[in-house]
Amino acid sequence: MKAHLKSLLSIYLITVFTFVTSSIRAQETTFIIPDSLNNNTPKELIERITASESQELSVYEKTLLNNPDKDETIAKQYYRIAFHFYDDTNYKKAIQYFTKVIEVAKEPKDTNLLNVIYLNIGNAYKLLGEDAHALDFYYAFLELSQKQGNIDFEFIAYTNIAIIYRRMGQFKEALQKSLYALRFIDKTSDKNRENHVNNLTVISETYLDLKVYDSVIYYADKGLKISDSIEYTLGTVDLWIKKGIVFHEKEAYDKAFDYLFKAKNLLDTNQIKNSFNQYIYTNYFIASCFHNQEDYDKAITYLQKNIDLPKKEKSKETYLLNTYFLIAKAYQKTDQADNALYWYDEYTRLQNESKEDKNKIVTKIYEKETQEFKDEITLLKSNKEQSEQKAKYSMIIMIVISIALLFIVFTYFKKQYSNKALFNNLINKISHLESQKTIIPKTTKETTKEIVINDKKLERILKGLDKLEQQEFFLRSDCSLRTIAKKVKTNITYLSKIINTHKEKSFSDYINDLRINYALKRLKDDKQFRSFSVTSIATELGYKCDHSFAKHFKSKTDLYPSYYIKQLDKLNPIVKTPSESKE
Repeated sequence: MKAHLKSLLSIYLITVFTFVTSSIRAQETTFIIPDSLNNNTPKELIERITASESQELSVYEKTLLNNPDKDETIAKQYYRIAFHFYDDTNYKKAIQYFTKVIEVAKEPKDTNLLNVIYLNIGNAYKLLGEDAHALDFYYAFLELSQKQGNIDFEFIAYTNIAIIYRRMGQFKEALQKSLYALRFIDKTSDKNRENHVNNLTVISETYLDLKVYDSVIYYADKGLKISDSIEYTLGTVDLWIKKGIVFHEKEAYDKAFDYLFKAKNLLDTNQIKNSFNQYIYTNYFIASCFHNQEDYDKAITYLQKNIDLPKKEKSKETYLLNTYFLIAKAYQKTDQADNALYWYDEYTRLQNESKEDKNKIVTKIYEKETQEFKDEITLLKSNKEQSEQKAKYSMIIMIVISIALLFIVFTYFKKQYSNKALFNNLINKISHLESQKTIIPKTTKETTKEIVINDKKLERILKGLDKLEQQEFFLRSDCSLRTIAKKVKTNITYLSKIINTHKEKSFSDYINDLRINYALKRLKDDKQFRSFSVTSIATELGYKCDHSFAKHFKSKTDLYPSYYIKQLDKLNPIVKTPSESKE
């Protein structure tokens, strides 16, 4: 499997070299060398290239590239000019000349030279943001380093491969590679040097991506100890930024400011090479701290510093994309709608450009947060365009609410009026029927069917029921069809039929009617009984719970017991004696 991968990698590298060199040849075939440069050696041409800033630069380059010699001497000249462009951050030209070295020195005696070329092409592609190409050359660098047994190069290869995996969002793989490299740091000459710090920086960055903040601090502190001792300023800045980001994520903004401003002061007071990204990170997270503390004006100030940086490769930096996003939010929070919309449009434009580039580093703005802000922007545009319509909707809502409130009030008073009428009717009925044996509620027929008794057993049972009613047996909690049947000396089936026929109701209704009628009259006449809780009244009536009592009371009268009692108290209030009041 490894051999298969290596062969595929070799084929890919050959394809890349073929593409680059074919582009160079296309330029060579259409170029005529000026007579004044015919006798210039490659070394002299390189001197002209490195010293020239005029239009003649392209002429010198084309003359150099048209040199027909292909040996190690000319390869070294290409190698020299490649580093010139690399140091000048012209990475595309650096790749072109590094590739030319490989072309003219197909089998270099110095394999270390080829290894350095692989590494620097990988670095150039990494700095261009073309991560897939960078990864291919780093793996070629690793393979050659392992063949040579060069553990220093192998350490560098694994660290750089980890950087690419991290930038591609494959954090676990990145952590695995960087930690593997760290295991053999003691065997390398890089221990306690810049590459050692770089490896610890990658580890802390990856733990930051994974939100394992204790590990970020642990590896950052190890790296800072080394970078301080060797005065590696860029490493110090990087690791201070990582610690600042940790405290930003923990919302410990005072500590975050401490580390971020320390990093910023170093950047401002030192001309640190290749520190463009660190400037953007520092300004962005300082601004984010201010934004989260709702100090939006200061946030805008630091975000503007990122926007004002030179345009060189800014589109390749993820946190510049985040800068546009955050400044749009800050302007939106300060009600500067036009600025918010402008920077949101810029963010969208840059994001769309990023999507077109397959090798673009994956943005670190969470999709959920982005979607939430998109919704806010949509609302902002809608508010600008439809403010009058919103006012109309508000008026309609107020009218609907007012009508609803009026309906609720009307319904309430109507219900109160209805309940009052029911109560008055009930009181009148009780007063009218007080002299009778039982009170007949609304569900009971107004006239009782005349009973013709011609059976002695039936007569005995009916008399027994009357006697039990007079004894108020129905108030007992154990009152049931079975217990009453036993009392009147019959069976439950026969008793049930007699009650259905002669009382014209079921046994349950018969008992509930007796209890509710009793409750109505006693509550009206007995102030002491009326002062009991509903639960105590229910127990007195033989019910096992107040819910059952309230249900049957409502069913018979259309009123709740509490309402009935309240209205009775208004008619005939309970007046406490002085002794009762003291108690």
